Amino acid sequence: MEKRRSINTKFWEDSWIETLDPKEKLIFLYLLTSPLSNILGIYQITLKRISFDTGLTEETVLKALKVFESVKKIFYFDNYVFLVNHLKNQSLNPNMKKGVVEIYKNLPNLLKDKLNINALEGFESLSNGLGKYEKEVEDEEEKEVENESEHMDLVLIDEYSFENFWNLYDKKVGDKIKLQKKYYLLSKEEKEKIFNTLPEYVKSTPEKKFRKMPETYLNNKSWNDEIIYNGNTNKMSAGESRMLALKKLSDACDEHYAAKDRNSSQQPVN
Repeated sequence: MEKRRSINTKFWEDSWIETLDPKEKLIFLYLLTSPLSNILGIYQITLKRISFDTGLTEETVLKALKVFESVKKIFYFDNYVFLVNHLKNQSLNPNMKKGVVEIYKNLPNLLKDKLNINALEGFESLSNGLGKYEKEVEDEEEKEVENESEHMDLVLIDEYSFENFWNLYDKKVGDKIKLQKKYYLLSKEEKEKIFNTLPEYVKSTPEKKFRKMPETYLNNKSWNDEIIYNGNTNKMSAGESRMLALKKLSDACDEHYAAKDRNSSQQPVN
């Protein structure tokens, strides 16, 4: 997968960069733009790979790395490169921040321990940036869960919602978005009649292949049709049909809130 790295043109005007010799500038720039680099600024790479890509000897590369480490710009140990100020100079969208957190979580634990131990030696900006992104990602994930939960609550509160019709009809075939738009053009009375008659229609067609396509059912307003059992007309009363529909809705609500309780119980206690 192609990666893009942007380098500010002021890079060449930086007072510290001006102190480097040409080989050190090349190695520093390479470490910023290496094909193995990532958005976190911590990645694995061998001296041999750096030497091969830059055309410089491993001895020259190692000497330059020691120069970078002496001024806390880049650290290198266990074949990992640490770009100290990398995160501080990035402009990240929410998905990129999630990527940063995910990359950090997948680092070896021993490496993360070394990162924490060396925090006072130049990793403050990296640690602070990472902590900030972790909090933002957690907040965003919690917000997404709350929004989804609120949406489900609203869906379940409306007993005549399309979701309840879709689940009750139980033949999930066709363009759902198109069907949803068509369904919400119906009047409240029509929706009520659907839920009064649909449970009995579903019961009369246990084999779904004989049940009408949802689009056909809506287009033909089939809730007005008599229900046929093996050639005989047999209609459930409106009260009985409504009770069956409400029972299915109640079961869906119970399952929804049971799932919420399970998720809550799995959350770590701080």
